[in-house]
Amino acid sequence: NETILDVARRYGIHIPTLCHHEALEPHGGCRLCVVDISRQEWGAEPRMVAACLYPAEDGLAVLTASERVRAARREILDLLLARCPESPLIQRLALEYAIRETSYRRNPEPTDCILCGLCTRLCDHLGPAAISLVGRGIGREVAPPFHEPPPDCVGCLACARICPTG
Repeated sequence: NETILDVARRYGIHIPTLCHHEALEPHGGCRLCVVDISRQEWGAEPRMVAACLYPAEDGLAVLTASERVRAARREILDLLLARCPESPLIQRLALEYAIRETSYRRNPEPTDCILCGLCTRLCDHLGPAAISLVGRGIGREVAPPFHEPPPDCVGCLACARICPTG
């Protein structure tokens, strides 16, 4: 009853994540934890899965740093760097994958919000459900309903404390 990420962490194998937190159900939103998996009986190319969601099983071969996995993570971080070019966390992670500048058009209104959903999921888990991810594309953001002060917010600031980018 463990995920690949759980087993990797138990054995000290680093798999990067941004949207994972032990207090919440796995989400798989950031996709930074992708790994290649295969089984001898599959006999085909490995499959790429989110380590935080995929169940660990006996006989499953897991590659956490194959070139294909590293390329997928580079692409994700390149996109995050375009969205959040001033975020120290994203800059640091991008540098770990040799990305100094995004190859995409930078967000005209830089933000530190990487849309990982940790804040909204925690708010739902605690009960108020005062914020959610709204909008689409470049306009997607975390906001209360109708951008009005949420009457259900209790001011606990758990959303701010769980945010990986601060």
